Amino acid sequence: MISAETEGTMKRKDDDIDILEFDEVEKTRKRKFEETDSGNKKYKKSKKRDVVRLDYIFGIATLIAVVVVSIMIYLDYGKVFGSLMASAKYESDISEEDYSEDNTEEESTTVKSSVVVCIDAPHGGSDTGQYNGTSYEKDQVLEIAKLVENNLTGSGVRVIMTRTTDTGVNYETRTKLCNTGKAVCLVSIHRDYSLKSGKSYGAEGWIHTNSPANSKGLATAILSEIENTGAVNSGVHTGTPDSAKQNYYLNQHSTGASCIVNLGNMYSTKDNEMITTNKEQTAKAISDGIIKYLGQAGYFNG
Repeated sequence: MISAETEGTMKRKDDDIDILEFDEVEKTRKRKFEETDSGNKKYKKSKKRDVVRLDYIFGIATLIAVVVVSIMIYLDYGKVFGSLMASAKYESDISEEDYSEDNTEEESTTVKSSVVVCIDAPHGGSDTGQYNGTSYEKDQVLEIAKLVENNLTGSGVRVIMTRTTDTGVNYETRTKLCNTGKAVCLVSIHRDYSLKSGKSYGAEGWIHTNSPANSKGLATAILSEIENTGAVNSGVHTGTPDSAKQNYYLNQHSTGASCIVNLGNMYSTKDNEMITTNKEQTAKAISDGIIKYLGQAGYFNG
C-alpha cells in the first residue's frame, strides 16, 4: 500500500514529466515552425529572384527588339532619304540644264523687235477658193495661217495678217498691208486643185520668175521643215503652176522676200493630212522655216 507522501511524490514527478514533455513538444513545434518559416522565406526569396530574373530577361529582349527595329527604320529611312535627295538633285540638274538650254535657245532665236512678218490667207467671203466636197480652201488656209501666227508671236515675231475672219480682201489691199507694215517677208498659204484625180505631190513653193535669192531662201527653209513632218517636198518653182513666165500678184508687188506655199492637192487624201490630222505640225514647220530664214538673213539680235 502506497503512502500518501509517496503518492504525492509520484504525482509531482508525473507533473514534472508532463511539463518536460510539454516543453519538448513546444520546442519541436517551434523548431518545425522556424524551419517552415525559413523555408517559406527561402521560397519567397527564390521566387522573387526568379521574378527579377524574368523581368531582367524581358527588359533585355525588349531593348534588343527596339534597337533592331530602330536600325531597320533608320536603314529604310536612309534609303528613302537617299532616293529623295538623289531625285531632288536630278530634278535640280535637269532644271539647270533646261534653264541653260532655254536661255541658249532664246539667245539664238531672239528676233529684232523691228522685224515684221506678213502671213496671207487667200480667198475669204464670197471667194471660197476650191471645194473638195468636204471643206473650202478659204477655211483650210485661214486655220493654218492662224496657227502659224500664234507660233511666230510666241517666238517674239511681230505678225501682220491679211485677214483673220471670213472676209474678202483684194490683192491690192493685201500687198499694201504687207508693204506699209514694212514686213521683211511674206508667206501666202494655198492649196492646189489642178489634179482632181487625187494624185499626191506634196508641198511646193512658188517665187518670182527672177528667182530672187531672199525669196528662194525663204521658200527653201519652209519646205525643208515641212519635209521633216513626213510630207513630200516638191521643191521651189518660179512663176505659177499655169505659166513659168507669169507671177503671183503678191510675188510681183511685195517689197520683201515672198513666196507662195502650196500645201498639196485638195483632192488627195495623203496631201489633205497636212491640213487635217497634221495641221499643227504643218503650221509649226512653216513658222520654224520662217524663223530659220530670219536667222539666215541676219534678223536676229547680236
